[in-house]
Amino acid sequence: MKKTEIGKTKLEARALEQKKLFQSVIKMIAIDKAVAAFGEKSVKWAINKYLTSVREKDRLIRERSTAEQRIAELNRKLGV
Repeated sequence: MKKTEIGKTKLEARALEQKKLFQSVIKMIAIDKAVAAFGEKSVKWAINKYLTSVREKDRLIRERSTAEQRIAELNRKLGV
């Protein structure tokens, strides 16, 4: 690996870190504005609803992946 590649990797890592920080600040500002507009209870409900739907989606994806693995395993056993 060349010296410039190492430096570039460090710059990319720093840029990614700054991007994540910027995104978290944007989220905090958005939440503050939403609380001001709709009230804390409504915003908490909406965030919890969103997080629940994300968790549910992740669970369904995991179940589908597991089912596909089982089907592939059974097909291999059957020689299909």
